[in-house]
Amino acid sequence: MSCPFCHFGQDHAKLKIHEFKHSHWLIGEHQFIPNYTFLILKKHVREMTDLDPQIQQEFFGEIMEASAIIQKVFKPFKMNYAALGNQVEHLHWHLFPRMDTEKDFKMHPWFNQDQFSSHKTTVTQSQNIIKLIKPHLL
Repeated sequence: MSCPFCHFGQDHAKLKIHEFKHSHWLIGEHQFIPNYTFLILKKHVREMTDLDPQIQQEFFGEIMEASAIIQKVFKPFKMNYAALGNQVEHLHWHLFPRMDTEKDFKMHPWFNQDQFSSHKTTVTQSQNIIKLIKPHLL
């Protein structure tokens, strides 16, 4: 079976915020939860424990750097992090900045997943999010 994250192509490139040493930081494919992004590990690995300890620390540092920027730029009520890998068995972390203006802001990020497809990320949304984030990258 082919891994969609191993074949990083044009579909992902238009959503790319930044390339870290170990990961790609991308805009989420939907914006039901505004400013949702995620990081994909460059190397195909299923579990964090399968990584060399040094790479674990560095990858986690990339997640924290992205999160800190999201918090600085969008000032969420709370950050939600998720690394499940049940559907795509390739390490990736979802970063959901939760705003207290959301109807269900205290619920888990997939509470309204049936509505995600009606909030597909547009090119304009993607460009706007990237424009706000880019000045804060180290």
